[in-house]
Amino acid sequence: MNNSTIIYGLINYATLTASAGSDSGHPLTNLQDGRYYTQWQSGDNSQNQTLIVLFGSARDVNYLFFANHNLASLGLDGITIESSNDGVTWNSWASASGPYVDPFYFPISLRNLLGVRLTFAKDTALSAAVQIGMIFIGYQVTLPLYLNLPKRGLKIDLVRDEALSGLRYVASTAPERQTWELNYGSFKQPQIAQIFNWLRTVGVGLHPFWFQDMDENWHFLRCDNDAFGSAGKGNLFFDLKSLQMSEERVGIGMTIPGGYLV
Repeated sequence: MNNSTIIYGLINYATLTASAGSDSGHPLTNLQDGRYYTQWQSGDNSQNQTLIVLFGSARDVNYLFFANHNLASLGLDGITIESSNDGVTWNSWASASGPYVDPFYFPISLRNLLGVRLTFAKDTALSAAVQIGMIFIGYQVTLPLYLNLPKRGLKIDLVRDEALSGLRYVASTAPERQTWELNYGSFKQPQIAQIFNWLRTVGVGLHPFWFQDMDENWHFLRCDNDAFGSAGKGNLFFDLKSLQMSEERVGIGMTIPGGYLV
């Protein structure tokens, strides 16, 4: 039994540069839209191609996370990871080796940095162009073990606010979603600080995130729109004892009011 982990470092506000460019139908912006099923595809299968991620300001980073990818089929020697504090000078950090399962989670020593450069390392041409649906880079939240048994269920007609790129739309029906409720006696430092920063980032239901349960299975989730009630107002946040989440429709496009596809 392991502590649960929440991965929420979506790179939606970063500047991205790929040395091999992008396939015309699969641009780099697909890595920033919060959708699982849209992919970036590099422009060719050239050797040792790089992907640079520059954040608008420095952030703490101690993991890399890739989902909906073809990394296992590229014949890679490894993924070389470098960090930068100015976007110009790059410093060696780590190398991530396979097997490149999907999703692929790579914990790494903590650094505060402005940018990350990934090299898909192979001295000859890759077996195919790189394809990645999501990249999360940041500092994860590690939750305490549950004090009560977690609840998991299926809601046929779950209703919640759907969102895209940080903009909230009207409530819509989200059919047949798995849901989770994690119950605790209380949160203590440092979990309170971590969870507050996470809540502020995801906007309580606006942005998706990845959740690793105590059996080390990964789930693509959002907070339910009523998950925290008045959390964050005054001292009420410190009484928070339950997290309520529901899964995204992974791999399935869904049109919400306004004609937006999520």
